[in-house]
Amino acid sequence: MFGKIDLAKYPFSAEAAEYIKSKGLMLEDLASQEFRPILAKAEERARGAMLEGRIPEWRRGEEEMEIISYPIALMLMSLVRDQGVQRRFALAEAKRAYGFLREDSSEKILRIGEGTFGMRIRTAGESRSNRFYEFELYFADYLKDTASLRHGKWKLCNRILSSGWVSLTREELARLIQEEVYRRILERLSTPIDGEPEFLKPIVSGLRGLAESARGTAEYLEAPKGLILEAMPPCIKSLYEGAIHGRNISHMGRFALTAFLAGAGLGEEDIIRVFQSSADFDGRKTKYQVEHIFGLRGSRIRYKPPKCDTMRTHGLCVGPEGECGGIRHPMAYYERRLGMRRTRRAGGTEAVKATPSPDRDG
Repeated sequence: MFGKIDLAKYPFSAEAAEYIKSKGLMLEDLASQEFRPILAKAEERARGAMLEGRIPEWRRGEEEMEIISYPIALMLMSLVRDQGVQRRFALAEAKRAYGFLREDSSEKILRIGEGTFGMRIRTAGESRSNRFYEFELYFADYLKDTASLRHGKWKLCNRILSSGWVSLTREELARLIQEEVYRRILERLSTPIDGEPEFLKPIVSGLRGLAESARGTAEYLEAPKGLILEAMPPCIKSLYEGAIHGRNISHMGRFALTAFLAGAGLGEEDIIRVFQSSADFDGRKTKYQVEHIFGLRGSRIRYKPPKCDTMRTHGLCVGPEGECGGIRHPMAYYERRLGMRRTRRAGGTEAVKATPSPDRDG
């Protein structure tokens, strides 16, 4: 049922793995002149994901090259050893798979979900409640695959659940398989490769250099104009460092960081650049969300960061108890530390009052 075009579309599949295994390729084979085009394709695959967040398309007739370039690209990304760009690569491959899956036959979607990822899927029944749904996924698998999806529609309480099976449209199942692809690739990339083949060193070195530029200008991100890192409260500093290094941050964490940076005087474009290292960075969506917090969209209310109690409730407070001296709002901490900094710079010897600034809404 799977032809070469299918293997090229789904190079992470069990069928593609078997096909590559049948070729009997060895690592040293890649150093030969014969494999130069495939090696170049693998590098193009990695560069496309890093720079544009997508995998370049292939031309019909080049399916063989497309299939074999995938595991080589994985090897290159593993050797780069940069978690931020590895997540970006994994997301680009996963989104590519989603695009193909939503247009493919039900049989192939089932085969990918069941055969490659062990998902318990079945075609939906003919009941009235399921007339809009094509598939059903066992609830335990559903919960696993929706764990990182924040939109309310994915909450189990908002789904049709019958005898342990969750009803899904084609697009929804494709989206959940996307999560499986993303997770599988990150697992592969987390396994270190011993040594670095000599013939791959120039490519890997180039990709490492590209990783630096893909993360944005490091100097700019470390200290945007007007932001004093040493005055940040521990919770916000942790969120900030996570953002510039591409780590996954919860919805509340992103809101708190954005609102804090806005309160600290950063502009919209500065804040958007802080988030651009994220594997799932979407410039247009991030711009909309930042402008919403600035009060430029929606309710036109300019939002303030949450209070410390709210930060603790959402697991965002990272400092030991008592570290912040009884302060109850991140902005109060920041303003107090700025005052201490100004006093030191002025050469003053007066002690800054320990009384925290008045609470702000949040």
